[in-house]
Amino acid sequence: MIELLTQNKENPEVSGELMPILLSLSEASPNAAEKLGSRDFIKMLIRDTKNNFKLGSEDPEAAKRAEQNLKCLQKLAKNPENTTKILEEGGADICANIISKKAREGGISGASEEDVQNAEVNLIPDDDEEAPGYVDDSDDVAQASVEMMNEILQDKEAAAKYLTTNDIRSALALLSKTNDANTCDNLFDLIEKAADDKSLSEFMADNGGMDQIMAVCNRFPNRKNLQKKAGEIFKKMGANEYIPGVTDQLQELTEGFKADDEDSRQALNSCALYLGNLMNTEKSAEAEGDSDDKIIKCLEKTLPHSLDDPQLAASQLLLLQKMANRDPETAKKIRESSLGDLISKQILGMLENVPENVKINQIILDSAESLNTRFPKNAPSVIDGKTGDEIKAKKPEDQYAKNVASNEEAIKEMTSILEQAANQEEGSPNKVNKDVLESAIGVLENLARCSDDCVDAINKRNGARNAAKLLNSTSPTEGTTYQHKLLGLISQLGQNKDGYNDICEENGIEAATSVVEKIPMEALEDPDCQTLKNMNAALRLLGDLADNDWDHSKFIDANSHKPCLEILDTIQEAGTEAFVEADYLNEIVKNSMRALKRMARDPALARAIMKSGGDKTGKTILGRMSGATGKNPHEEVDPEALAKLEGDLNGAKDPLC
Repeated sequence: MIELLTQNKENPEVSGELMPILLSLSEASPNAAEKLGSRDFIKMLIRDTKNNFKLGSEDPEAAKRAEQNLKCLQKLAKNPENTTKILEEGGADICANIISKKAREGGISGASEEDVQNAEVNLIPDDDEEAPGYVDDSDDVAQASVEMMNEILQDKEAAAKYLTTNDIRSALALLSKTNDANTCDNLFDLIEKAADDKSLSEFMADNGGMDQIMAVCNRFPNRKNLQKKAGEIFKKMGANEYIPGVTDQLQELTEGFKADDEDSRQALNSCALYLGNLMNTEKSAEAEGDSDDKIIKCLEKTLPHSLDDPQLAASQLLLLQKMANRDPETAKKIRESSLGDLISKQILGMLENVPENVKINQIILDSAESLNTRFPKNAPSVIDGKTGDEIKAKKPEDQYAKNVASNEEAIKEMTSILEQAANQEEGSPNKVNKDVLESAIGVLENLARCSDDCVDAINKRNGARNAAKLLNSTSPTEGTTYQHKLLGLISQLGQNKDGYNDICEENGIEAATSVVEKIPMEALEDPDCQTLKNMNAALRLLGDLADNDWDHSKFIDANSHKPCLEILDTIQEAGTEAFVEADYLNEIVKNSMRALKRMARDPALARAIMKSGGDKTGKTILGRMSGATGKNPHEEVDPEALAKLEGDLNGAKDPLC
């Protein structure tokens, strides 16, 4: 097949069919991988890529062949031995040349000079052809080159050896002319590698690198991954040290701020936006001093007078949310300042669920979510060691959450986003933006976790019903943060009887059970896997919704106890050592047992659990956990320590064992 590919390298139809087959074979067979990774084959691919790239601008088929070759090389580079061969045969050079040429030609989905230089937040929806981020006719060869460059320069030493100042100049030039967010993301990865090298980092700082990166942040204000990567680059460029100086500038502009003066507004907007971009870095108290306190005072004076100007409001809200997200103490200060009242009582009520407001809506929602009290996802209950009764943790009922609950317009707009998403038909032209939906769910989830008033207000507008509908419309194994937040929201809304009944009517119990039941077994071995985190959220949901004296027939219909037991049966095979080495297994066990013990308070569910072998499973798991903590269940141990250990099994009125 390799010989056939070599003979037909000029024929894109043949090479296009053969290349994926060869790559699949190389993954399955070490022998095939060795042949594909031969120096002669790699040399042929690189030489062929160079030749096709020269013809690419005039010959679409040649461009397609070059792209295929680059993707093949990228795949081969996952083997470190192949990476060395690719670098030695000039793989980095061909990528750098393609990036340089594309930068000279005008970038990918090119940004205008105005887009690059204008220090404003892009508030145009991404699917609008006038949006700076609209992708029209992106260059696949250039994108593949950036991806391959990242793949072959994984090693810091290789990056320092093969990246030159000319390469970085080209990468920054391409970045400033590119409106494809995914390519910008990959370019950020490449630039971050360069920032690890002191001389290249200094070169970027001296040649406007930070401004060009900030321009991308402004064009894609809601792309959290881009913002995070920008923060990593800024940190390596020493951006934290700039924050006090820019904060002083903000103070000066605040003192002279005139809401009716265009120059004053523009100056404040540029400064707030620049400072917000610097706040993408991790906080450095040593470098920044009391900058946060100064900024809060500035925003208290200017933000209330900026709400009629979307650009000026957006730049200040972005600054506020980034400060809050990087430091819980700062979030608390903002929440307890007049800014907390302003957002909860007024700004959230300015949401308008229309397509053209997608980005400003998300900025408002993300700002509100950043100020939520960090109340634990699974607030620890106290187990009475003598009676085994569970004493629930109380909600904080903080003023910020209560303010939102009493803001009817805010609750109406946020729940209307849920309602529209839950009832939209496939192919609907006015589909709810997924990012805005996730942000709205995140705000509602945290508010409901903090205040029963919020739970009541949300459920009065069918929040629980629509959330359950949305859960049913997602795949049980979706593995997204969106699904995780949705499960958390339903957990809270179902602790109100009306909300519980709505969830049951919309088959929310069955949907949550499916998330547990269909967890891929490999996900149980990866504590960082989002699918595993979602399963834990589903287990918490089942435990929360079983913790009442209401009708539990939906739990019986869904056999909700079975996947909880199956998860425990799977984990118990891991042995005692696994519990010592992997704390996350204890988390799964506790969530599973918490759900089961609460189900067991219903006699019908208790019988179902016992028939499914719940008593044996529980005893085995207890043995594993006690063994992992160095205690034998039959030995004399400290009563309080034993009560804590057994709490997750015996904390029910009808214990499992």
